[in-house]
Amino acid sequence: MQFRQIEMFSEIVKAGSFSLAASRMGLSQPALSRQISLLEREFGQTLFIRQGGRIQLTPAGDIMSGYAHRFEDLRMEMHQALSDATGQNLKGRYRISTGGTIAAWVLPAIIARLQREYAGLQLQIIEGDAVAISETLRNGEVDLAITSEKANDPRMIQRLFCTDQILPVVAKNHPLGRRRQIQLAELNDWPFILYHPGSAIQRQIQKKFRQHSRIFKPRPFMELQNLGSALRMVEAGLGIGFTSQSSLHPGITVLPVAELMVDRSYFFVYRKHHQPGLPLLIERMIAHYSA
Repeated sequence: MQFRQIEMFSEIVKAGSFSLAASRMGLSQPALSRQISLLEREFGQTLFIRQGGRIQLTPAGDIMSGYAHRFEDLRMEMHQALSDATGQNLKGRYRISTGGTIAAWVLPAIIARLQREYAGLQLQIIEGDAVAISETLRNGEVDLAITSEKANDPRMIQRLFCTDQILPVVAKNHPLGRRRQIQLAELNDWPFILYHPGSAIQRQIQKKFRQHSRIFKPRPFMELQNLGSALRMVEAGLGIGFTSQSSLHPGITVLPVAELMVDRSYFFVYRKHHQPGLPLLIERMIAHYSA
């Protein structure tokens, strides 16, 4: 069986007759009939019933028609993947789920560059906590997740995107902000502005708290959903907070407390059965981040 024969079969089904299909394909009708006969001989099945100038699919032909559609879809997918691999044809809609840090401080510049580079590319960003990011990817609601949580699912592919640090911070004019050395136990007397328990950043902060629980008993003052809200509270001098290194700005200062600094990595996570252009999109995002 040759793919060309499948194309001929599909064209006959679309045209409704051998003569019209032959005309559309630039073939003689005998040449087309000969190829279909070879196909029928290979499978030992009659595929068409001819009724005057028209044709009707046999049960075997009906089955063949379904597979022929799949062959055509695979061929188109292959062409798309090969085009994408050249870097010339990254287009279509991709849905990306990620947390507040990446959405606010990393993606804007990358997306702007990608949209200038690929006019046909559409990106939809969905912000959520660690649980929501995982669920939307697993349920097929998004094509790609960017998360600090490692994927423990054999259906998923994981690739390193970037590294970052979570840092303890206070307002620029906070009494602790002028200190060059601070012992961890000294922070027991200060209120902490934390994040809700479902967030990846809070999970990592809590892990640090547990590691030093003998000498350190943090006093939670707030638990907030939004990174921006937490930083505004810190800027107002209401307590000690945590933020990503990528989101530092002049209104806050880092506390010199190594015990509360967290190294973390962000990963691209996506399904093994993914859109053909997704690996190229990831390559371009990494390239623009590193630029």
